[in-house]
Amino acid sequence: MTTVGCAVGVAVYILALEVIAPRHSALPLIAVQLVTMAVLGLTFSTSELIEQMAAIANQFNSLLYLSLIVTATPIWTQAVAQRWVAAHEAALLYTLEPIFASIFSFWFLGESFSWRGIIGAGLVLAATVFSQRRR
Repeated sequence: MTTVGCAVGVAVYILALEVIAPRHSALPLIAVQLVTMAVLGLTFSTSELIEQMAAIANQFNSLLYLSLIVTATPIWTQAVAQRWVAAHEAALLYTLEPIFASIFSFWFLGESFSWRGIIGAGLVLAATVFSQRRR
């Protein structure tokens, strides 16, 4: 059920961003989103936060990387790009995320593709191309 809730939440976000992004600067949009995520994250993790303070301090560089590069940069990129990309096109681009993740894990981590993975990637690519064909 959580997966369905997340999918609905992302869909609502993409649709809302399609309307809001052309009218506002990207920086205030992502600032509101990041502050909201930080407050919600702190709210739900307060009980564990004190116990984990030493681990957080030891992994500060990793957390900084994850905060800026992996979280803030994609959110900013989406807020800027959705000024010109329709919500349904943005959603289609998101379907390619597992393929990009596999490619980057191959390049940077030396992961290998199984035949099952290759067939799955081919099916995702074919479905994306098929969904964009003219009727």
